[in-house]
Amino acid sequence: MKEKACILIADDSMDNCTMMTALLGHVGYAVETARTAAAALRLAQDKECDLYVMDSYFTDARGTDLCRQIRALDPLAPVIFYSTAYGEAEAEAALQAGADAYIVKPDIDGLLRTIARLLDKAGEGADPALFRLS
Repeated sequence: MKEKACILIADDSMDNCTMMTALLGHVGYAVETARTAAAALRLAQDKECDLYVMDSYFTDARGTDLCRQIRALDPLAPVIFYSTAYGEAEAEAALQAGADAYIVKPDIDGLLRTIARLLDKAGEGADPALFRLS
């Protein structure tokens, strides 16, 4: 039997980390969380994750800096920005830093569809039907 795909959630909000852990765990993923960029980078170095979801801003760094550091460690794993920062410049900066997608909170359906699509593309076999909330 295939191991659960591991998703690292990097968000400075404890509430967001808790919600994402419950939601993604419910649909069958192993979830790691970090509330600072430094903690996320340590987890990325210590544990091989299949996908990264990160916020745009942390108390200790910008999400684009974290994205570049994760890309240096793992150039193939998908990276999704999931942030309240909305604007073309924010999304463009994230994509230039190496992100595969930029989704504005609170678009949970869009986030779940994007996770499923990117994991499927990466060969992790995500079942998009698992991500339908309605």
